[in-house]
Amino acid sequence: MGNFDWFTFFKKCRINEFYALQYAYIFMRHDIDETTIDKIQKEDFVYMGIKYVGHILKILRYIKEMKKDTKM
Repeated sequence: MGNFDWFTFFKKCRINEFYALQYAYIFMRHDIDETTIDKIQKEDFVYMGIKYVGHILKILRYIKEMKKDTKM
């Protein structure tokens, strides 16, 4: 916990570097980590200021893939 690389996570979601850096900061500021990421919902993104629907869908799809691969 605390050492999770959010920038790389968002790059794997196919988010460009500009937004990946912003979102990494937002997730750290809101204390989201690898133990809570699987609980995040669409409304949480809006609350945190992430407003691009395409980005939200890419992130949620990647989280779903991670769950399937790791059995979160």
